[in-house]
Amino acid sequence: MAEEKQDRPTGSYGLYCAAKCFQRPPPSPEPPKENHGSDVILSDHSKTTVPPQKKRGGWKAMPYILGNETFERLGTMGLLANMMVYLTIAYSSIASILGMVVVTLTSWLPQLHPPKCHVDQLPHGQCVPASTELLFCQSYLLLTSSDS
Repeated sequence: MAEEKQDRPTGSYGLYCAAKCFQRPPPSPEPPKENHGSDVILSDHSKTTVPPQKKRGGWKAMPYILGNETFERLGTMGLLANMMVYLTIAYSSIASILGMVVVTLTSWLPQLHPPKCHVDQLPHGQCVPASTELLFCQSYLLLTSSDS
């Protein structure tokens, strides 16, 4: 059995040989013959009957093509609608988590607390206003997540 494997050509040469061995000879041109009312045509070379070729497609196939395109569009629109819902839920979840992280960091880190200000310092303008960017950021994230 090992000897048989060695005798066979391998690689692309083997594929080339197999393709050349199994090729059909080109059809020879035949003169048109008269058909005397029968649906069966006799061939000179093989003396076998060959049924006539059917015409395929045409207007009979049109409802299937239109139905296929219609249901394909329907499926695409349904997928897009569902995908928008899932992406909105995912965005809402991420925004909620980030908003809660910012709120937690604001209460946990003393550097993010606003400086203490006494009532006596207010009229003189000595109070430094708190950083409103962080407040707006956490408010935006939490409101966006609760809106969706």
